[in-house]
Amino acid sequence: GQINKAKRIDEIRDALAVELKAQCKILPFGSEKIRTIAVCSGGGGYDGFYEALNSGADLYITGDSVEVYYTAKDAGINVIFAGHHTTETIGLRALQQKLDSRFKVSTVFLDMPTGL
Repeated sequence: GQINKAKRIDEIRDALAVELKAQCKILPFGSEKIRTIAVCSGGGGYDGFYEALNSGADLYITGDSVEVYYTAKDAGINVIFAGHHTTETIGLRALQQKLDSRFKVSTVFLDMPTGL
């Protein structure tokens, strides 16, 4: 999606580290100022990477790393791999907040990463 003010990849990496406790691997090959981000939770694989590349995104964020190092470098796109489990829990945590507020219930998120 579009972001209002251009960010740098290190700012985004730091935010992911704080907000998601993600240990990110970065391929910093694209624009220094990031305005558009493509995100695919879990394992985006090659299809997700190429879709982000073809859409003209400045940054692709996904969970699992795939061997796109030289393609990303040649194409000039930034990539952040933030962990399969970590990126899959974002939607569940957002749903938890909606359920809590809409139905006035108390929910608990049990974070049980496998380490894979």
